[in-house]
Amino acid sequence: MAKNRQTKIDKLEAQIAEQREQLKLEKQNQAKEQRKAKINRQISRQKLLESVLPDTINLTDEQYMAFITKHVTNEHGRKALANIIAQTADKPAENHKNTTTHTKPNTPQTPKSEMQAPAAATS
Repeated sequence: MAKNRQTKIDKLEAQIAEQREQLKLEKQNQAKEQRKAKINRQISRQKLLESVLPDTINLTDEQYMAFITKHVTNEHGRKALANIIAQTADKPAENHKNTTTHTKPNTPQTPKSEMQAPAAATS
């Protein structure tokens, strides 16, 4: 009887080990998918920025960071972002997902008047 109980314990421990391995692999796959989605999002947004502001292509990393810091992450940029987020929060999730998909990289999703506002503020 003790032998049967030990066999049952061994079997359960093996199942636990197998499930832990499956959990580990599933977490790795999830992390991989998240990294892939992040990279695709970054590439898509960079293409969009470069299509709207083609002069940013020739900037060094330091110049690009200075441009973003001065002209995007300022009070005007934060207010514009908060306004866009508030507008998308009112839409159903399906519409929000579609707004991030860019079928035409040269066609910005945001009206040009909003895109040009930060540039006008710098002159």
